[in-house]
Amino acid sequence: MSLSLRRLRYFRVIVAEGSFTAAAQRLGIAQPALSQTIRQLEDHFGTPLLNRGRKGVTPTPAGQSVLDVATDVLGRLATLESDLRGHPTEAQGDVSIALAVTLSRHITPRLLIKMARRHPKVTVRIVAISSTDAIELMEQRKIDYAVIPIPTPSPRFEARPVYRERVCLTSLSKSVVPDISPIRFRDLRDIPIVQPSPKYDLRRRLDLAAREVGITLNTRYEQDTSDAMLSIVLAGLAALPTQVSIYHPTMERPLLDIRPIIEPEIMRTHVMLRLANQTPSLAETALETEVIEAIRELAAEAALPGEAIGDGTWSVGSPFSGP
Repeated sequence: MSLSLRRLRYFRVIVAEGSFTAAAQRLGIAQPALSQTIRQLEDHFGTPLLNRGRKGVTPTPAGQSVLDVATDVLGRLATLESDLRGHPTEAQGDVSIALAVTLSRHITPRLLIKMARRHPKVTVRIVAISSTDAIELMEQRKIDYAVIPIPTPSPRFEARPVYRERVCLTSLSKSVVPDISPIRFRDLRDIPIVQPSPKYDLRRRLDLAAREVGITLNTRYEQDTSDAMLSIVLAGLAALPTQVSIYHPTMERPLLDIRPIIEPEIMRTHVMLRLANQTPSLAETALETEVIEAIRELAAEAALPGEAIGDGTWSVGSPFSGP
């Protein structure tokens, strides 16, 4: 059996979709024919390439090696075909991105200005959304990218770390001079706080830290929208453990006590997320570049109080398992 490009394409789509059924639908072929193709590919290499389980398929170590080579070969071929066919060198078309609520109010205007100036033929759609909802939209192929806190690793996605910020306890200041002193995590038990529901990443991390420290957080309010949580804080009803970037740097932050949480310190890393094993279009590549630059500029200006990660690289799933 020859190692054809068609078989490599089919294998890449199966890994990206996570199931034979979804891959067959995307490719427009019968599932038995697709399964036979993969069996032939495994016979060619003499080893299983996919783990098949209840939750779908994932590549074996050998399968990951085949996937890496297939992605490189097919990507190079797509570039060659575009060059030989006179593919336009100017980015154009539609591209969409979901931004975490904590970052969207800062990134959105900067990104739109950059894209309009440098890539006027690209139409950008931006959605401010929670990480959970962003993952769902990406799985449904309704958006092309997301910038969200590190998600659960998945072979269906590639991720690139772009931004890191510590979590602070924020509350309405009762003094002319705001309190910026660090606060131990265990001392949060004595302070009424507002939190999102447990389905959200930060809530899960705070609850886990509370169990590890041996305390029960005094969650006075539970709200799932940023507007509701911010209104509770600005009314002086409760404090909010969160990233400072959720607040406007000149309108809201001067009104607040912003106290870094320590023992343990909680850091949140945001990644740019895209579907795995797909060669980005010129419009998508332009968006990737402008998002990275916008975050770098905003962090340098302290509009984003955290750290831009300029040397991040794309990898399948979460780029690392750290905080």
